[in-house]
Amino acid sequence: MSKRFTLINFSIVIIFLLTTIFPSGAFSYQFSPRDSGRIDKKVDESHGQGIETFKKARCPNCGMEFFYIPGKDSPHSHWVQYEIPEDRDTPDSGSNAVKKEDEAPKAEEKGLLGLFTKKKEAQEKIAQNPSEKDALSLPSERFQIKRYELRQKLTCPYDGYSFFPEGDVIEERKLMKASLMLEEASIIESSFSKSIPFGISKELKQFGYDLFMVPEEEKEKKDAAIKGEAQDAFSALGMLKAVFTPASSTPAFSTSPSVGQTAVIPIGPDYVIGPGDTLIINIWGSVQESFPVEVDREGRIMLPKAGPVYLWGMKFQEAENRIREKLNEFYTNFNVDVSMGKIRDIQIYAMGEVKKPGSYAINSQSTIFQALYAAGGPTKLGSLRKIKIIHADRKVELVDLYPFLLQGDNIEYSRIQSGDTIFVPPIGDVVAIAGNVKRPAIYEAKSEILLSDLLDFAGGIAPTGNLQRLQVERIKDNERRVVVDVDLKASSKGEVLYKDISMRNGDLVMVAPIVRLRHNFVSILGNVENPGDYGLTQDMAVRDLIERAKGFMPGTYLYRAEIARVTKDRSREIMPINLDKMMLGASDENIALKEWDILLVYSEAEASAPSYVEIDGSVNKPGKYELTPDMKISDLIFRSGGVKPQDFIRGAELFHIIPGEQPVVIGIGIKRISGANIAIDKDILLQPGDMLFVKSEPKLTEKRLATIKGEVRFPGAYPIMEGERLSDLIERAGGYTKE
Repeated sequence: MSKRFTLINFSIVIIFLLTTIFPSGAFSYQFSPRDSGRIDKKVDESHGQGIETFKKARCPNCGMEFFYIPGKDSPHSHWVQYEIPEDRDTPDSGSNAVKKEDEAPKAEEKGLLGLFTKKKEAQEKIAQNPSEKDALSLPSERFQIKRYELRQKLTCPYDGYSFFPEGDVIEERKLMKASLMLEEASIIESSFSKSIPFGISKELKQFGYDLFMVPEEEKEKKDAAIKGEAQDAFSALGMLKAVFTPASSTPAFSTSPSVGQTAVIPIGPDYVIGPGDTLIINIWGSVQESFPVEVDREGRIMLPKAGPVYLWGMKFQEAENRIREKLNEFYTNFNVDVSMGKIRDIQIYAMGEVKKPGSYAINSQSTIFQALYAAGGPTKLGSLRKIKIIHADRKVELVDLYPFLLQGDNIEYSRIQSGDTIFVPPIGDVVAIAGNVKRPAIYEAKSEILLSDLLDFAGGIAPTGNLQRLQVERIKDNERRVVVDVDLKASSKGEVLYKDISMRNGDLVMVAPIVRLRHNFVSILGNVENPGDYGLTQDMAVRDLIERAKGFMPGTYLYRAEIARVTKDRSREIMPINLDKMMLGASDENIALKEWDILLVYSEAEASAPSYVEIDGSVNKPGKYELTPDMKISDLIFRSGGVKPQDFIRGAELFHIIPGEQPVVIGIGIKRISGANIAIDKDILLQPGDMLFVKSEPKLTEKRLATIKGEVRFPGAYPIMEGERLSDLIERAGGYTKE
């Protein structure tokens, strides 16, 4: 029993010593040179310094080849911000990336335990960062953020087509725009900034109907439906009146516009007075008086002393004169001024092909446009050229909106009166024009319409329209489509001459584009002052093109340039020339240029790759450095930041390349004079590929540290000497504590 007790006590003592007196990590030993903690990052001047040369690209639109410099601006390339979608689960993508490995085992948990674990983790994340609540509430959904990067976009010099050299299709919606309010480019803008398309788009809209389009119409319908459902729900609970009815009589959810509330409209002397109008009469002189009067249902107003005055049907100027005459009977030495106050509302009806037929209260000054707008405008099956205004006396007026829509001409018709009906009949015959015109659309024909009329409707032919290719696609006998060609010609005065033809219902006029490719130019790229495209003149040669480009830039490689000439299959053949000989007068090098030639002028850096030398060892910035002319060992050491001041230098070794012979290793004597100043016994000229290694004696500068922790008086890191024992370290640390 006593032996057993002693064994237990001994075990407890051992455990106590291992866990309390000498815990794990109580002693540690590390080798620490004087520059420990510093990780040398080697310099590499060759990184990203490869030869930048011309690269050939083929336009996917026209098939022509041209040249550009990858990663650099050139006459046929520029940079754009392009959207790159990035998927992530939470707003903090960085933290997710770090935790990915830790969370991998948890992702395998299944069943009830896994659900509780995920719920707990989500609650902890929300507690730490409340902004993550929305993202964590739908873990199955992923969302995208918009991130943009600079990408090089090429523009074909022959047809203006834009594309990425990687072969991606450019999506305009993914390009970062300078303004979010940019609208779609017009055909005029596209003719200057984009490629001329091959075909003709037949996606046409009916002309004029956009005037009555409400942008938020669909959204308003959805909102109205939601509000209607809410009204029904609260009505069922008996709470609609308490919740939704305000103090005024205006309904809480009213989706139709208040057409009676219009802006203040100035009236002219021809305005016709009627019941509901309010006049403001100002009198001054012997009598000072100002009062409003309203025209009653019988068309009269009541004046002080003068009594009732009948004004219904009078023009405003006539009404003012009538009031002045009536007051003259009772007052003398006075002046009177009459102005309009509130203008009456009238009741009209909108019927036929309108979006919202019915009865509307509109201002008596409203035009037919305002009346139609109140009804939502005509549908696309309604006419814009034969709208009827049916007066109460059954008199009918026809209104054509095209003169106003196309030319801004005022529409002459009698003013809309109370009780009038605006009737929109079905649309009449239609003809369309597509392609390279300024306003392609579907137009309504009021009666017979000529081709010239249709071209006038469309604003004329665009600059990119082909006058030799105009086609009319016609439906014949309601059985088939036929094509009729029409030749247009431009006169010396710039007018378009052609044989006019009558258009029929359903005709489609197509104006084809001109030839897409640009002609009569040559290009020069590379190391010249003004690279780009230049017009080709008669007998133009290489020297002429260089002079027009303002000559060479410094560092031009004169012993070879290249002319890239288009072959029959639209590829390029390369013709080398010697610029040095050409500048000295060699006529055979001054080659005559042809259409679409590209002259490539190289710099010396593009013609030959830069050379490098390396340095390693006891220097501050080891790595690879560009070899400059007459560069020596001392220059390389200086470029690398010099030798390390704390190291004991023991010379260097140079791996030296001798042209035409075997490489050799040369010992170099290096002696420190003071600080970073050194003396070199063999300061050799370096060759491409040489490598210098600066040696040092680490044992003379290294230090050894031992760390002691736990129950000692002075725990910490102590420098130790070779041969020192553990007992000596404990003694230097003050020995054990009393505990």
